[in-house]
Amino acid sequence: MNSAKKQNQKNNMLIIFGVTLMVVMGVSSISPVFPLIKEEFNVTEQQVGLLITFFNLPAIFLTPLFGVLADRYGRKKFMVPFLFLFAISGALSGLTTNFNILLLLRAINGAGASALGALNVTLMGDLFRERERLKVIGYNETVANIGLAIYPLIGGMLAIFGWQFPFFLSILAVPVGIATLFLLEDSHQNNGENLKDYFVDLFKVLKDFRIILIYIAGFSTFFLLSGAYSSYLPFLSEYKFGFPPWITGILMFFMSFTAAFASSQLVKLSDRYTVKWLLAFSYVFYAIALFLLMVVRNFVGLMVAVIIFGMGHGINIPSMHSLTTEITSRKNRGAVISLREVFFKLSGTVAPLMMGFLYTLNGIDAVYLFSAIYSLCIFVLLFFSFKKIF
Repeated sequence: MNSAKKQNQKNNMLIIFGVTLMVVMGVSSISPVFPLIKEEFNVTEQQVGLLITFFNLPAIFLTPLFGVLADRYGRKKFMVPFLFLFAISGALSGLTTNFNILLLLRAINGAGASALGALNVTLMGDLFRERERLKVIGYNETVANIGLAIYPLIGGMLAIFGWQFPFFLSILAVPVGIATLFLLEDSHQNNGENLKDYFVDLFKVLKDFRIILIYIAGFSTFFLLSGAYSSYLPFLSEYKFGFPPWITGILMFFMSFTAAFASSQLVKLSDRYTVKWLLAFSYVFYAIALFLLMVVRNFVGLMVAVIIFGMGHGINIPSMHSLTTEITSRKNRGAVISLREVFFKLSGTVAPLMMGFLYTLNGIDAVYLFSAIYSLCIFVLLFFSFKKIF
């Protein structure tokens, strides 16, 4: 590879990492100021929670449309304006004095973030090949997990100056957008296919059982992450152990950094195990961790459990990205990945409700027992399906 090509690939990789840091910023950087927002706008805890709901909701309806448009007209043409949309809507969120307007701006901010997340994975599939793609996907997830670990700390420090300041972090999307405009290679190749033929081909791809399995896996991953982990680990920590929120923060911090490390090892792991098996066995890690969370009785046990969960999560997401890009073509990859993002968001909506029902029915142990069994069921489904069709 000549020096110009190497520089182009380096630019592509750094821009993808930059976009990822913008995507994971959307919730993690502002969650520390939720109590301040509650006080500032004189709203309830449930109303503050709408800041997350409104951020995620547009993805369910708009992301598939963005994916189709990106397949038809190019990734870069949409990525640049969405970066600026993310920056502007985020900054304006910190300037508003009306809670309803804040919710509207969060919806706009979420629309930008959801499109960027799907386009970013699509670009990794378009611009890199085989081992290099695995490396970029693994490192990108490492970057995402580091962002998820440090953004709450940054948001908490900025909150010292006021509830508005964490929202202003979104302005960082402006330099990322400028770099994207001038340095990112445009992976779009318009082959002149008409819209009808495009959708005929897309529906053939979506009927592929391998894609269906990946969608099931994606739904399951975020079902476990949003439910038993994100929603109920704070309650487990407080109700069973009497730990304050900062202890829960430390536990989640270690989960994110363990996941970051595991993701960075994807290429080495793939030399010994194919990514389909890495994806399947990641659910065994989830199951072990969730079972341990139910039975451990001290902080050390909790730490071991969240580290195991982090190992599974760090392997799971990049393996899923790699499989998706591997079995899709450039002409419909954007739509396929965008639809997968919809399953991510749907599971994030369903999981807290389902776990809440189990919690009401039989306490917090029911949440973790069900989640551990569910993880094992997904492992069995993937294990036997992958043996037959990959």
